[in-house]
Amino acid sequence: MDGTERVYLSHVLTQDDINRSDTDTTSSGTSGSVTSVWTENNSYIVLPDSVQAILGVWHPSSQLGGNWFETAQLNGTGLLDLNSSSDLVSFDMMKTHIDMLDHLFNTKPSIRFNENSSRLFIDHQWSKAWVVGDTIVIECYRKSDPTISIRLYNDIFLKQYATELIKKQWGQNLQKFKGIAMIGGVEIDADTIYSQSSEAIIDLEEKIKSTYQAPLDFLIG
Repeated sequence: MDGTERVYLSHVLTQDDINRSDTDTTSSGTSGSVTSVWTENNSYIVLPDSVQAILGVWHPSSQLGGNWFETAQLNGTGLLDLNSSSDLVSFDMMKTHIDMLDHLFNTKPSIRFNENSSRLFIDHQWSKAWVVGDTIVIECYRKSDPTISIRLYNDIFLKQYATELIKKQWGQNLQKFKGIAMIGGVEIDADTIYSQSSEAIIDLEEKIKSTYQAPLDFLIG
């Protein structure tokens, strides 16, 4: 849990981004004598390798978010006259209504992301919706930078886990000399060293799930 951080990153669209979104990548599949050609739109931007998951994407235009109604329009309805509890109830109900209208009529593009490729796809015709200089903001989980978060190296789990991994490798190395007696007839029990460290690693990996990992949220359909 302490190895990641929740951050906001922004990217200013360049002409290269707009031009790339208007191009396609071609691939083909062959089975016997049949070959099918497929195209995929290059409407993506490349994220830093440290980004692990995308929580949300925003853009100043209504293409990626933002309600229809501005504060001036709400003022015209008198809903911002919050001098009584009844106005607060009406305001909350209107906000819910606006969110529903925004969800139904302000269709948002599909967002796709895979950590291995570090590409954030926004399935939309960029050249018609945005211009050079527009900013896209993402909310994401990012791996902590060990050059900045230097206390990562002092984490008790990391030290215990690294110790057991070294112990396991040491036992594996010593297994090559199994049966060879040292000076004085002493023989190192490499198998015991290896098995003990393997069991300790399994215990630590279970412990990180139950102790150090944030609990999973409930999935609401």
